[in-house]
This record gives sequence, structure tokens and C-alpha cells, in this order.
Amino acid sequence: MHRDFISEGNGLKNECLDYVIMANILHGDEPEILLKETHRVLKHNGRLVVIH
Repeated sequence: MHRDFISEGNGLKNECLDYVIMANILHGDEPEILLKETHRVLKHNGRLVVIH
């Protein structure tokens, strides 16, 4: 199955993850959309790791 995260989202519920790791997202066309989606799915006090 293929999902376009930019247009369809990731399918996860709000505030469902404790941690998210993202790599090389700053090189994409719209990194702010991916960061907003990450904020949506992270639990309060969740952690985001960005590898650039």
C-alpha cells in the first residue's frame, strides 16, 4: 500500500505517539507540512528527533 503523507496524512490518531524520528525531511518540498503532522500525532511531552 502506498500513502502520500502530504495529501492524505499518515492515518494515525491525534496524540498517539511518544517518539517520532524523521530523517532528511528538510530537503523535501514542504517540510512544514510533515512537521505539523508530527506535532499532531505526538503525545503531550512527546519527543521528536530530526536527523539532518
